[in-house]
Amino acid sequence: MGESLDGVGHVPDVYVKYTATDIISGNDKVIEKAIQYLYDEYQIE
Repeated sequence: MGESLDGVGHVPDVYVKYTATDIISGNDKVIEKAIQYLYDEYQIE
């Protein structure tokens, strides 16, 4: 039935590094990377 990740965490498949500047300026690097991944994975132009 699977294992609980409570207190353990999860290693992401795609790592995105946030900087203080990104956070202050409101840039969402995670969603940007996710959208780019989908475009690349499914050859969307």
